[in-house]
Amino acid sequence: MKFIPILTLFCLMISGIVNAQTTEGTMERHTLTHDDRERDYLVYTPTDYDDSQSHTLLLALHPANTSAQDMASMTNFKSLADANQVLMVFPNSVSGRWDSSGALAFDDVGFISAVLDTVIADYAIDESKVFVLGYSSGGLMTMKLRCALADRIIGIISYAAPMTFQMANDCLSADSVSALVIHGSVDEVFPYAGQVSVNNGELSGTFSADQTISFLASLNGCDSQAQIKHISPENAPNAVFAKRYICDNTLTELYTVVGLGHYGWAGSLPLIIDDETLTLNDAIFKFMMAARG
Repeated sequence: MKFIPILTLFCLMISGIVNAQTTEGTMERHTLTHDDRERDYLVYTPTDYDDSQSHTLLLALHPANTSAQDMASMTNFKSLADANQVLMVFPNSVSGRWDSSGALAFDDVGFISAVLDTVIADYAIDESKVFVLGYSSGGLMTMKLRCALADRIIGIISYAAPMTFQMANDCLSADSVSALVIHGSVDEVFPYAGQVSVNNGELSGTFSADQTISFLASLNGCDSQAQIKHISPENAPNAVFAKRYICDNTLTELYTVVGLGHYGWAGSLPLIIDDETLTLNDAIFKFMMAARG
């Protein structure tokens, strides 16, 4: 049996630690008290983070019955955050559920606002470059925040989540916010065509994907006509079509993924945007970099 000298072993250990720190940023858990309830969130600080320079901030909201850690793992944004110097925050909901409808009395809008206040105070953040991304029920919460915190958010990315009739009524006077909506054509939870019901003479349910992006475009003061373009390679597992509105100061786009259902993050899906071959994850960050200016 060969024995490694202690000094050599120590040097190898130190080398491994240095390599880990230089190739990936750090993930830390933080807590705060909101409405007499302790809440928590994860913060990913990108590699080469420099507190003398302001950074873009991305908040990523998890689906129902999952967690902040699950969202960080499934999206796998770390390398993109490192490359683009984006600080990421993954908040946790209460018992795996976001209160986007107001029925659960958790005040998640207030919680997210408090997270923003704390992160901006603790890190070097450009307050004009704050994005929110959400998947499924996290996407519904993202839509809620687009309306309630429009003065603090420059852009949203909603994955597998439409606008609801209730939220739309509360959003009519909100400021412009760039939006990228990603929706599968065979989504079995939030159907692409929407879900509508009438309760006490009022419409309820969800917009279709097309109605969602059209509504967001109207809030952003975009032209009523949109451009539609096929943006996936010929041999891709799912065809993807981009619907883009012409707007003065915002980006407003819908990616329709043909044959994609509700479950599973399709971040590795191949796309071709502006003659560049990239993944859906890449496209999300490309959208953010364009929207932040």
